[in-house]
Amino acid sequence: MLVVSGYYSLLTTHYSLLTTHHSPINRPDLAEARLKLALNYNPNYALAHYDLWQLFLKIGDEQKSMDHQNKFKLLWQQADEDVKGIYGF
Repeated sequence: MLVVSGYYSLLTTHYSLLTTHHSPINRPDLAEARLKLALNYNPNYALAHYDLWQLFLKIGDEQKSMDHQNKFKLLWQQADEDVKGIYGF
């Protein structure tokens, strides 16, 4: 059973579970909080920027979406080729 309140669930709930309409949990606010928490630990975490780009695109915040898109693309250019191959970006 997944509990959506509290610090533990915020860290362990995957982004896609928090944002998809067919999921039992549709909480873009929790997804944003979780991803921003990850960026507090590592501001260069490219995949968190990618997920925030997709999240803000989905909810219609074009400026924030573009900001995270640009940050992701900059960081992804510097990523190891093996990592890029795993994620297929």
